Amino acid sequence: MKKFNARSGFARGADDDLLIEAQAPVDGGGFRPVVFRRSRIDYLFGFNDEVSGMALDDGVTIPVALPLPVLKRKIYQFDEDFDGGLDLSAVTGEAVQAVESLRLSKRFNPAAEAPEPQKEKLLEIVAHVHAKKADRQFKRVRFSEKAISYYEPHVERPEKEIWVQLKDDHSVGGFSGFYVPMPLSTFLWHLDGAKKDGRGTLDLSEPTRPKQSTGFKLD
Repeated sequence: MKKFNARSGFARGADDDLLIEAQAPVDGGGFRPVVFRRSRIDYLFGFNDEVSGMALDDGVTIPVALPLPVLKRKIYQFDEDFDGGLDLSAVTGEAVQAVESLRLSKRFNPAAEAPEPQKEKLLEIVAHVHAKKADRQFKRVRFSEKAISYYEPHVERPEKEIWVQLKDDHSVGGFSGFYVPMPLSTFLWHLDGAKKDGRGTLDLSEPTRPKQSTGFKLD
């Protein structure tokens, strides 16, 4: 929510001379007395049964300790014969201090829509793997990212393979851990990309496929 500052000046409306006094929120906390013309109001809104607000055309939002119908009546059904202006100082500022945390949040301003929380998708990974350091017999498996305990570069071939250790209560194809023929940096690049895209499956079948058919293990 935008707050009042020195650049939020108030211009005179050609056909609207009603002056309104109020306490506007300022950067750093607290309130500042301001005077502006009715024509500067962009819209009114209700937050709950007791609190409403005014949004000015420069983005400043002023909470008011009045129900929306009452605020609307005070502003737009004002007695034009009374030249004293409309003083809302008593129902702004300290009067809405109790909703200070709410007015600082996007929820207070109906023009600012808070994004809906995204549901975390379970990512499944498909890859060709082998279980032993010296065993090049590959097997195509599917496993959940949540089942991974840790991964690290292959001790002897760190530029070519990684070791994936599953959690204690997980196994895939009879393996509790296995080697994936892919550098760690490449694996993490694919993993991060799948998460950002919101994909449910990361298929690494092709980049991890053995170059020779004799590398496959027959079940």
